Formats: sequence, C-alpha cells, structure tokens
Amino acid sequence: MLKKILIGALSLLLVSLPGKAAVIALWDFEDETTSTSYSADSGSGTLGTFTGTQSIGTDAGNEFLDFSTGGSFIIHVSGTGFTDFQVTYQAQKNGMSPSVTWGWSTTGSGFVTTGVSPGSDTPGSSFSTFFVQSFPSDLNNVSDVYLQASFGSAVDFDNISVSGVPEPVNVALACFGVAFVGLTFGRRVYAMARSQRAVIA
Repeated sequence: MLKKILIGALSLLLVSLPGKAAVIALWDFEDETTSTSYSADSGSGTLGTFTGTQSIGTDAGNEFLDFSTGGSFIIHVSGTGFTDFQVTYQAQKNGMSPSVTWGWSTTGSGFVTTGVSPGSDTPGSSFSTFFVQSFPSDLNNVSDVYLQASFGSAVDFDNISVSGVPEPVNVALACFGVAFVGLTFGRRVYAMARSQRAVIA
C-alpha cells in the first residue's frame, strides 16, 4: 500500500514539475590567456573556431573575449539529455555598431539561423546582457550541439552561458532513485523495529 502511494505521489510530482533550465557550459574568461580555443570555466564545452582577430581583453580587472575585427566563433557542447537550448551573454561594441547573429548546427558546419529567437542582437557602448531565448527542437537530445555567433564589426564578449532543460526521463530516473532508496531504508528501519519488539516481548 505504501509503495502505491509513493508511486502515485511521485507521478503527480513529475507531471507538475516545470522544466527548469540548467547551465551546460559557462565561459567567464577570468584568468585566461589568448588561445585558439577555450574550455568552459563551468560545465563542459569548448568555444573556438574563430574567424577575425580575438584576444583576452582587460578593463578594470575584468577579463573578456575581445574581437578587434568582425568575425565569428563556435560553441560546442553535448546536448545529450537536454532540450530547449538557450544562450545568455554580455557584449559591448568595440567601434561601429555590430549585429550579433546566432546560428546552429549538429555537424559543426552549414550553420542556419532558422528557429533562433531572437535571431540577432545589437550591443551598445557598454556591456549589456543578451538572451537568445530559443533554438529549434532539432537540437533536443543531440550528442553534438554547435552554436555560432557572427558579427560584422568589433565586439567584446563576456559571461557566455549555454543552458538547456533536462529531459523529463532524467528527472524521473532521479526521483525514482530517491524513492527506491527511501523505500529500501524504510523497510530496514521497520524490520529492525519489529525485531526489537519481538526481543522485548
């Protein structure tokens, strides 16, 4: 009976849980030196395959990815177990007013902008936060997710974050594991209490 109640409660919990995005990879560029590729400072992923001239810039102790020309970069993360990808980043123009356009691919080439919302952002003269709210469902649960930022003139980037919503099956497995451990532990406690009662009687 207890098992049925717990399974019913767990099912209701899973149905009512909203999908909450989890950070897959984050680049803050602190303590970095200029490189041809940067590993994520938090999570797992790479940022590289640059066109244009890039380096690590510094302003008032803050380090960032500094492009002195227009160009592009590619982010590569694993999408296994994730849906609803999003990108958050900070950017400022470094000269003329650039437009930052995002594209996606599952192969690392042939990037398309279809299904990206918003498709582009225009940074101002100081760092502002931008949020690419959605990429198409073609990326859901794909082992290799490639995201490309392209811009026509110089831009500085900082705190680039890729996030996704864990698939419900992963949440269900985690909840099932917790319920299983709880049931197993509960049975042992109950069995110990019964054996102690039998010894006392």
